[in-house]
Amino acid sequence: MAVTGRMVRAISGEVALFEEVERDTDATAEALIVVAIVAVAGGLSSGLAPILAGNPGAALGGLVVGVVSSLVGWAVFAGIAYFIGTRLFSAIATWGETLRTLGYAYSAGVFSVFGFIPIVGPLIALAAYLWFLYLVFVALRSALDITGPQTIGTILLSIIPTLIIVAVVTVPLAPLMPTG
Repeated sequence: MAVTGRMVRAISGEVALFEEVERDTDATAEALIVVAIVAVAGGLSSGLAPILAGNPGAALGGLVVGVVSSLVGWAVFAGIAYFIGTRLFSAIATWGETLRTLGYAYSAGVFSVFGFIPIVGPLIALAAYLWFLYLVFVALRSALDITGPQTIGTILLSIIPTLIIVAVVTVPLAPLMPTG
């Protein structure tokens, strides 16, 4: 099935899609593509301001840092969530299953491309982020086969270590970021 078709199913919150990609070992590359598409969509939105201000280099730098941090964040969060789910909650899963389902959870972030639109853009981006959080819940519950409260615990316990690791990886890239 095409990546875009699966993205639409993921955005709709279709649990069967997350179960499907959990089992489909060929979907790992697709999940990577989804995360990259969403990172580029967000980067395009945030990059419009520097481009309009005549600083396309800053927009490109922001795009590169955004894509790197998204890909690192995806892999690290999947690894930490997998570790917590399997060790703390006795989930039976693989890192690949967790990686694939989380990759498709990123699908809702494609709407962040509209973030540049005055007034409604940030609201669209916020709604997309909140829906992404829900899809993360669905993805992890599917991949780890754990209860709702265990899924929430896994998410909460995975956030801080992921943020720290992503910061350590991306801070050296800070000179590439737009300065205003």
